[in-house]
Amino acid sequence: MEIELYDEAHRRQFEDLFVNYFTLDFHAPFSEAMIRSDIVPKYVDLSVRGVAPLLMAFEDGEPIGFINFQIDSEASNWNERPGWGMIRELHVAPTWRRRGVGSVLADIATRVMKESGATRAYLTTEDTFDFWETLGWEKTDEMAPNGGIVMEKTL
Repeated sequence: MEIELYDEAHRRQFEDLFVNYFTLDFHAPFSEAMIRSDIVPKYVDLSVRGVAPLLMAFEDGEPIGFINFQIDSEASNWNERPGWGMIRELHVAPTWRRRGVGSVLADIATRVMKESGATRAYLTTEDTFDFWETLGWEKTDEMAPNGGIVMEKTL
């Protein structure tokens, strides 16, 4: 498995993964065209500007997953806990799940957040508690503005 920072050469591959994530996992009520034209560019822009990096996982040149993370700041469009690390999105293609791809991506993201000065991190999820708990994240009683449950981790 290879892990690469997003660049424009991966645009179509990232779009395809993100469409699958948003429609299959997130069940977003948006059309594929809207996801590609309105939502993906916002994530790409934040990554290219270094605010919220996108890491992509590949196997034999094929994209199999991605993670998007940040240190909360006024530069991001989500700044709930300034100075904290945040995992914004994690997606692994269904055929690659339960093979360690998500764990590798999450580990790299948390290391980068720690190296960037964050001592705590959080994420929100609605249904993947077991996965995150195996990686040392703890569920809180807090509901996030997006409707998910907040999980936290000391880095």
